[in-house]
Amino acid sequence: IALAIGLVPANILAQTAYPEGFTEEVVYTDFFFNAGTVHADSTRLFVWELDGKVWLINDGVVLPEPVIDISEEVGFWGDHGLIGLALDPSFLSNGYIYLLYNVDLHYLRHFGTPEYDPSASIEYQGGMGRITRYTLNTVNFETIIPGSRHIVLGGAVGEGVPITAQSHGIGSLVFGDDGSLLISTGDGNSFICCYNGEGPTPEAGYDEASIQEGLLRPSEHVGAFRSQSVNGLHGKVLRIDPASGEGLPGNPFYEADSAHLDRSRIWALGLRNPFRMSLKPGTGSGTLQDGYPGVLYVCDVGEGEWEELNVVKDGGENFGWPIYQGPEKYSAYSELLTANPHAPNPLYDGGVCGAPLFNFQDLIVQENAPHQYIYPNPCSPDQVISNSKVNFAHTRGIVNYRNRWSGPPSILLPDYDATGDAIAVQISENQGASFAGVSGAGGVFLHGDKIPETYKGRFVMADYDGWVRAFEFDENEALITAEVWSDSIGRPVHLSFKASEGCIYLTSLFPSFVKRICFGGNLKPVVVASPGLSYGPAPLQVEFDASLSYDPEGGPLDYLWDFGDGSPQASGYQVSHTFGAGQDQAILYTVRLVVSDTAGASSTADLRVSINNTPPIASVLSVEEGELYSLDKSTIFNLLAGIQDAEHSPAQMIVEWQVNLRHNDHFHLITTLTGNDQEIYVRPTSCAENEVYWYEIVLKVTDPGGLSDSKSVMIYPDCDEVLDGDNSLNDRAYVLLPNPATNMLALRSNIDMQGALEYQIVDAKGITARAGAIQVFNERLYIQFPIDDLPSGLYILSFRLGDIWMQERFIKTDE
Repeated sequence: IALAIGLVPANILAQTAYPEGFTEEVVYTDFFFNAGTVHADSTRLFVWELDGKVWLINDGVVLPEPVIDISEEVGFWGDHGLIGLALDPSFLSNGYIYLLYNVDLHYLRHFGTPEYDPSASIEYQGGMGRITRYTLNTVNFETIIPGSRHIVLGGAVGEGVPITAQSHGIGSLVFGDDGSLLISTGDGNSFICCYNGEGPTPEAGYDEASIQEGLLRPSEHVGAFRSQSVNGLHGKVLRIDPASGEGLPGNPFYEADSAHLDRSRIWALGLRNPFRMSLKPGTGSGTLQDGYPGVLYVCDVGEGEWEELNVVKDGGENFGWPIYQGPEKYSAYSELLTANPHAPNPLYDGGVCGAPLFNFQDLIVQENAPHQYIYPNPCSPDQVISNSKVNFAHTRGIVNYRNRWSGPPSILLPDYDATGDAIAVQISENQGASFAGVSGAGGVFLHGDKIPETYKGRFVMADYDGWVRAFEFDENEALITAEVWSDSIGRPVHLSFKASEGCIYLTSLFPSFVKRICFGGNLKPVVVASPGLSYGPAPLQVEFDASLSYDPEGGPLDYLWDFGDGSPQASGYQVSHTFGAGQDQAILYTVRLVVSDTAGASSTADLRVSINNTPPIASVLSVEEGELYSLDKSTIFNLLAGIQDAEHSPAQMIVEWQVNLRHNDHFHLITTLTGNDQEIYVRPTSCAENEVYWYEIVLKVTDPGGLSDSKSVMIYPDCDEVLDGDNSLNDRAYVLLPNPATNMLALRSNIDMQGALEYQIVDAKGITARAGAIQVFNERLYIQFPIDDLPSGLYILSFRLGDIWMQERFIKTDE
């Protein structure tokens, strides 16, 4: 077997192809965990972060303190945190702001009791999705009105969305055109396939613990099949009253005397991880009681084969997960027969008909053109199942694109053959080129006077893989064209649209920034200034140079320097300044440069000068690069930092640790710790084919003068137990990881070797980048290839085991 044979990520083969008049620019880099943006009016923009903070940006200026900070309550771990945010349609008059987040388990258990500790949290054991409404003052929207906190959904344990896995929790908050509040939720199942509630819960799932905690009902213990049940909140789009949190008339399974029950809240179902969704403007109407929210576009993250763009038109659609993935059945689950606890078979007699319950597979069929469906009873095929609350036809995604880790780019579109049966067709040349992705990040519909007529109505969507595309659909939501705008945009997690500017605001998580894609208008200058950091003994003279800054429109620029030491400001793109004359203490100065164009747009850059100081030297003493962790149980690693500093003692240093779970081409933040001599529990991961997991431990040491040094080490799963083979050259197995790699590439094999391993690294053009032999001293082959000096790109590693040469592809990236 060979793990981690990846395809070239989009950001390696970077290109942009914006239509004429559209441009992009970075507008904010102030946030580290930013999850999305929402516009209140022409000048106010809210940014929310995963750790529970909401920031207000007024006329381009970020307020110094968050408007809302519920980080004490938010369970920020895995893929969870403050995920969704929405402003009330009447926000400017009522100040209502709605938050969708995972409640920390310690907070759930102990808040309001003597056992509660505001600094404590319980991670990776479950939690609960909650919607809370706050009221901001309507004078400047900068403060919360005291006592205005109102829990809309999830007021007590067991009343919210159960968080029963490391991911696939909660997603978006969107207001319908009728004033209803729409929520997307994941299936709550472990991302490790394939669990249906039988046997032990796989790693990254917390079903049993959630049942014991009262968060999950025993009847919901069916794994991924929760998405198919109308008696639970997982894998759904919900439609609720934003005041009471109850379901609304018009919902497909609404019961007037039970509006508080899960089924009364459901609008659509059969979703795996609908992280982001968008409302098509002008498609809804009515009131809460008899209204229609409008057409929803939902990005559903696939398990490893297909990513889906789904459309909810009428309510009641079932998008098939986990029995279907993409346009067709998904054999991993479609053959995993699982009983629906809420679907009794009336023919059950304990004898001829021995199954008291229908399986989920009995209750859903593929859609067809005439929309005529028959559900035969498995105990007597001549009798049909007729229960509108459990019978469904699969609604297929309007665009199904390949997950890039499962194969080459491919697009499947829904269609019907001459007899009306469902078929899937490949995208045509006229519609656009095939593409792949990893996780849909949502999109926006272009509208308003600022957008050219040709692009009005286009759905501009992003994927975490790094691309942005503009989709054109007809009145039946069938694809007309798919146009690539960028495939090197960052790691998008959210898009919003500001019609008054004609601008799309795109939030990237890693690296963390907010970009703006606009048609026309005046772009901000791009600031390029050096040195970004300078240090030395006082008096220290520093030469600053911003001559590489530029105006995207080509106009002249003005430069204003504030040296942060009380001295007069200076102008010009090149300036000199002396810091700290007569001072003998270590002091950090922040130099702010403001660059403006003639139309009034400006950008800033902060540079640092630390006098009487030199940077510390950090090292990780307790963990070595390439150490292994167990696949059977959690492994304890001690985190001990080595610190050298000429001016300060180790006790004066700020020591920070960050632990990331690396997964294929991206990573998940696991935890952050402050202080030396810490301890972490590393949980087992998978060694499955095409799913590469490893952990990164990052150390940062900062001295009192603001200078810092960082070091990182990678630790890998002990995959020996899954390296099939008998240690002979006729039955070999190996693992190449991480892939993509930044500094070091590791090769592990079941081959016992001593001596030298011959190897060659060739780039995508066939040019040899490196060749030679590495001495092997391991009982089993475990060696590392330094690749930090290789340019980013696709490479082929060839290595000789005995008299046979093996070949594998890997990706070098600087991210």
